[in-house]
Formats: sequence, structure tokens, C-alpha cells
Amino acid sequence: MPGTYTGSIGVVMGRFNVAETYEKLGVGNSAVKRGRNADIFDESRPLTDEQRQRLQNSVDTTYAAFLEKVAEARGMELRDVEALASGRVWTGRQALERGLIDEIGGLRAALSVARREADLAPGTDTAIVVYPQQPGLFEQLRGVMFASQAKIEASTSAEPLDQLAARFDLVRWLRAGGQAWALSDLAVPSALP
Repeated sequence: MPGTYTGSIGVVMGRFNVAETYEKLGVGNSAVKRGRNADIFDESRPLTDEQRQRLQNSVDTTYAAFLEKVAEARGMELRDVEALASGRVWTGRQALERGLIDEIGGLRAALSVARREADLAPGTDTAIVVYPQQPGLFEQLRGVMFASQAKIEASTSAEPLDQLAARFDLVRWLRAGGQAWALSDLAVPSALP
């Protein structure tokens, strides 16, 4: 979209040093290591100058590889991509002007391009699948019910009656919903056409 944020070609790395926090809490630790930099990610001590440089080299290598991929994918010269990068952020319209995107459009335009690239006829039904897939409302409720039922079946006769009754509260509440149980996951749209 014209106002969408685009870009931010940059690489950031962080590494905590909580040695003083451990000291204040009275927490101690020790490490056995083999190699001068084996503890480079040990948060209980500061980095050495050599370790700091190694991490910076890793960031620089990742950044250079990313710039090269962008340049190759966009058909641009590396120096032109570098001029647009360094963490800069562009609007969708600015990104189009700078060659970072192919066209302005939203989800429907993206689906249209995807159909065209997949050699599907315009208007072909498509579904949007979000990964990782999240369970729908009914799947979540079903999971809670089955978990409650499993706990009830696993309970012993020595369990106090009020605890056993409390486990049935959710099931009773769901059953009181009446018509809601006539719906199924298939009745609730999970994707846009």
C-alpha cells in the first residue's frame, strides 16, 4: 500500500551482560570451556575486544549477504541497494520509486499476482493460510473440554467433590450455549476468497 513501511535493510545484534544483576541477586555461576571464545554468548560476563570484533564481523557478513540478495532479486547494482539500506525505512510509494517493490497494491493485488505466477485463471478461488496455523475458537474450546474430561477420568474417588464439580463448570457453561454447538470449524470462515 502507498503508506506501508518498506525497507529497513539492516542487521542488529544484541548480547546481554547481566553480571551485576547476578551479583546483586547473589547468583553465582561457573563455566568449563574449551577455546578462547567458547563463552562468547555467556551473559554473565562482558565481551572481550576480540569477541566484540567477532560478533561485529558476523553482523557485517550477514548484512553484506542480505544486500547482495536484495540487489540480485531486484536487478539492482549493489551500490544502489547500499544507498537505500543502512536501516532506512520507506513508504510504499517511496519504495516503488526506488525499485524496492514491483507495484502498489494490497492483499487482493498480491493474490492476483500469485494466481498469475501460478498460472491460475483470474478469479480462481484461493485461500490465505497463515503459518504457523493457530487453532480456531472451536478447536480451542474442544481442547479445553477434552483436557477437562481427561482430568476428570484420571481423578481418584478420594478427590474432594467440590474440586471434581469445578472441573465440570466449563462443560456446563459450554452446553448452556445451546445453538453455538450447531456450528463447526467449517462454518466459520478461516480464509478470505
